[in-house]
Amino acid sequence: TAAVGSQLIPGEDILLWTDTLVQFFAPIDWIGTGEAIVISSSEGTDSIPGAFLFTPRIQYVSGEVSGVWTKDCPGIYMLTGDVIVPEGQSLRIEPGVQVLVDTDSTSNALFQVLGTLIAEGTETDSILFSALPYQRMPGAWTGIELDMQSSTDSATLSRCIVEYARTGITGRDSEVAIDHCTVRNNSESGVHWLALEETALGRLANSSIRDNNGYGVQVSAFGNRFGNASARPELLQNQIENNSQGGIFIESRTATPPNFTSGPSSRGASATPIINGNSIRNNNGYGIECLADGDWANGVPFDFFYRAYAHPSMENNLIVDNNGGFKAITQPTGGGTWLSYSEPRIINNTFYNNGPTAIHAGDSTKITVANSIFRGEENASIEYEGSGKTFISYSNFPELQPGPGNISADPLFSDPGNNDFRLLASSPAIDAGNNDAATEPTDFAGAPRIADGNGDGTATVDMGAYEYHLPEITLQPDPSQELCEGETATLSVSAEGDGLAYQWQQDGQDIPGANAAELSFDSAQPDNNGSYTCVITDELGGSVQTTAAQLTVLPFFDVTVQVEASATAGCQGEAVVFTATPTDAGTDPQFEWQVNGQPAGENSATFTATGLDDEDRVVCILTSREVCTANNPAVSDEIVVEVHPLPQVALEPPEPLCADEPAFELNIATLPGGVYSGPGVSNNHFDPAAAGPGMHDISYAYTDTLTGCTSIEMTVIRVLEVVEAGISVSSSAESYCAGDDILLAATPSHPGDSPTYQWTVNGEAAGGNSPELSLPGEPGAYEVACTLLSSAACALNNPAMSNVVSLEVHALPIIDPFGPESVCVNAGVLELDATPTGGIYEGPGVAGNLFDPAVAGVGAHTISYAYTDPQTGCTGTGNADIVVREAVEVGLQVIGETTNLCAGDGILLTGTAVHGGGNPVWEWTLNGEIVSTGPDLELFNHDAGDYELACTFTSSEQCTTNGPTVSFAVSFTVYPLPEVTLTLPDTVDSATGPVELTGGFPAGGIYDGPGVMEDSGVFIFDPVAAGGGFHSITYTYTAGNGCSATATAETLVGLDQPAAGIRLQVFPNPSTGLFHLRADQPAAGWVVSVFNLQGRKVWEEAWLNPAGGEQEVDLRSMPKGAYLLRVTDGKRRLVRRLVVQ
Repeated sequence: TAAVGSQLIPGEDILLWTDTLVQFFAPIDWIGTGEAIVISSSEGTDSIPGAFLFTPRIQYVSGEVSGVWTKDCPGIYMLTGDVIVPEGQSLRIEPGVQVLVDTDSTSNALFQVLGTLIAEGTETDSILFSALPYQRMPGAWTGIELDMQSSTDSATLSRCIVEYARTGITGRDSEVAIDHCTVRNNSESGVHWLALEETALGRLANSSIRDNNGYGVQVSAFGNRFGNASARPELLQNQIENNSQGGIFIESRTATPPNFTSGPSSRGASATPIINGNSIRNNNGYGIECLADGDWANGVPFDFFYRAYAHPSMENNLIVDNNGGFKAITQPTGGGTWLSYSEPRIINNTFYNNGPTAIHAGDSTKITVANSIFRGEENASIEYEGSGKTFISYSNFPELQPGPGNISADPLFSDPGNNDFRLLASSPAIDAGNNDAATEPTDFAGAPRIADGNGDGTATVDMGAYEYHLPEITLQPDPSQELCEGETATLSVSAEGDGLAYQWQQDGQDIPGANAAELSFDSAQPDNNGSYTCVITDELGGSVQTTAAQLTVLPFFDVTVQVEASATAGCQGEAVVFTATPTDAGTDPQFEWQVNGQPAGENSATFTATGLDDEDRVVCILTSREVCTANNPAVSDEIVVEVHPLPQVALEPPEPLCADEPAFELNIATLPGGVYSGPGVSNNHFDPAAAGPGMHDISYAYTDTLTGCTSIEMTVIRVLEVVEAGISVSSSAESYCAGDDILLAATPSHPGDSPTYQWTVNGEAAGGNSPELSLPGEPGAYEVACTLLSSAACALNNPAMSNVVSLEVHALPIIDPFGPESVCVNAGVLELDATPTGGIYEGPGVAGNLFDPAVAGVGAHTISYAYTDPQTGCTGTGNADIVVREAVEVGLQVIGETTNLCAGDGILLTGTAVHGGGNPVWEWTLNGEIVSTGPDLELFNHDAGDYELACTFTSSEQCTTNGPTVSFAVSFTVYPLPEVTLTLPDTVDSATGPVELTGGFPAGGIYDGPGVMEDSGVFIFDPVAAGGGFHSITYTYTAGNGCSATATAETLVGLDQPAAGIRLQVFPNPSTGLFHLRADQPAAGWVVSVFNLQGRKVWEEAWLNPAGGEQEVDLRSMPKGAYLLRVTDGKRRLVRRLVVQ
């Protein structure tokens, strides 16, 4: 065997064993322990100093780190100094990694996170943060500090173990999540949320914080003149146990430096953690303690106030076996307590056995307690300090506290000695809380909060950390089961709850041994009938009862049926009544009758059959509606019937008879010897006259002498009425007008079913076989008659002749044409002249025999005329189509100018006609003489003088309101031109520079030409800008009458050569407007000028550097084009051409 100290090395971990060498796997914890390796065999025992040939793979780290730390290679990361995850970078640690601190290499190593940390272990493979095994002691290293610097960075620790540090984890940021971790054996606090002039949020959940020398969890907010502080972490479902100073400590502090005379007048620190669902046990101090420490300072020009707030919210926590329950104090530093605020909220918590002090309310604190329980082995009290206050409601204390809903009765915990603080079902704390105070949806164990725990139908929150729930029935038993004697039945129930027990009852009485969720009957008997319920009780004594289930066990019945017939023999077609008598069929059984195996009849105890044949077999099948039956359905005995056939007799009826025919003997049956009966029948004779007209049913009865069966057959004899045929013709009038619809109608008497009509007009056959005749409305006289041939069998006077109808058709009066084809709307009222006279006119604008076009309006109108002949009453009509034309206003518009004319100017006028028609007439006159006969007038080169111009226009429109002739006249004056001269020097030397132009007469005109520029009303000629050669200069003068004249003269420009010694480079040229000038000689007194091609100076600047060098000319604001550059010192001059692109 091999062992290290007392640790035996398993045989499968020994790799090699020789006389001089043992190789084996060993746990990492054994590294460097210094213990001897003891080797034992059959030959004895030897000891080897503690040293391993194969040490674990370790990576030593310090400084900035990022990336991924893996489990397999190396797996162990040894901190030899502080480690920092920089801002904006991330470190991910895989499950199983061990982060160890070698205190021989570094003291107080810090694991600091400024960027992103993701350390997520698993349930079976956690991540360890610790010191080397032989160096492990509280405070061996500084711990983990989470102080992310960017809103995009975060820290996540899940299933990690952090131990033997000074403070296990310090959270100084909002994006911190600690879940399912163990933080233990640290020299100060296990987890510290620290807000230094900042905000510290985050979440600590489902973790174990234990065996730390300080507090389990510490929440601190420190503010000062540099900023406010807020610590608001969430502490959820953690186990905080065995910590030396206490479970949770919350502190809020502010401070100012001495002699502080500037800064904000008000700052604050706020510690407001949410503490929910935690188990806080066995801590050597208070379970939860909070402190608010405000400050103030005298300042200039005002005082400075620094307020501290400690407002924890505590709900659903279990606080057990600590040296104190809850403590809240204020501790002002140099100021009044009014700068320190502590207003904790204690909701639905259970405090048990926390020493003599349940609550310590320090000076100026306001503690709200609701729905909570405070109990212990000794009656814990409430201690007050200064002006400390408590507001207690709906809570349970050993000594009854003032406030609504408070009680002092034993809360009846389930088993507090074994840390079971659930409420027994009989607890007075159940449904005794205030629903408005509870804010969390679940209790300490995660069960829904606010339930109906006492079964009174109202859901009310309980006191304490646990919410009691009665067992919840999820499956009720079948409310009604019906079965037959001997069958199997099962009643089932399902419920949710802790430690459930079941007791079935029959008719309110417990059934011995019926203590399962199912109650079964293997062979049900009638004495099992009854109402069954199940009482379900949980381990806390609460019970509920199911709804009642009715069990009915029914007996068996043997079903039979017997059938009787009213007769078993008879003639065909006779009715036979069958009656069924059931036995033990229950109520409302079902009957099914069958004839020869086929269904017949209805669901009834009787069956009447009328169509049976010889040897038909009748049975009844009876089905009982009872549940428990035998022989169901039951079948009756069969009844066989004997049926005799009826005699086969046929009747052959005679043809229809007339009513006046004599009586005759009936002999129409195929089997003689029977008896006839019916209307008109006597002694087997039929008399038509006695029967009368109509259809008569005649019966014949014949009896077979052998079977006694009688057949009765029926037939119909038709007797026809004797009638007299006749016809009359009528017309709606005797006199008609041409074009009328003429219709004559024949009214027949006894025509029969298919009569024949023959019409005659003036003795000639006309029309068709119809009782109506239509004649055309042609003028003339007509004689009309009609002959009827009746189709009636017994008709007299056949064929019959009608009366003769005399008719006359008159011609219509003829109307002659009348009225004009067109008329102007303003022509006045016209008289209409239709013939024959005496008729009636109708239409737009008509009144009597007058037509008013103005009333009718412009457009085409139809005027109707109707005349009635007084002799015949016939009316003739005629129409006249009259177009009313619009009356338009003739107008003349002349376009063109006849003002401010000067000698030599032309006149161009255009006449525009308004409603001129298709052929208007124009005439223009000037001083009485015709100058144009068209719409346009063009006159040129008139001498000075006064003129009269007129235009006359005649429209060709027929309907006008002001015409047809209109005219236009105007007077105008033609002014003379001024006499203008221009005198210029024959030559101009460019060396003389620009010269003023004064040779134009009369003075006051405008000069134009190359090199000409104007400055403040003075015109200057620049020979340099104009360039060498001959140049034409114009002079334009405008007189007071607005007439202008121009004179032109030429001059010769001679260019001088650049003066010696002026040397200048221009670049770039062309350019976009920025030119550089470079002089390689002295430039004192130089002036740089730029002119446009009109001679106007656009830019000028003195040369800046007397020694020469470079200078800029900036024309970027000028239009694109060519410019002249001139550089002169008063004696010498240089001219260059510049181009702006």
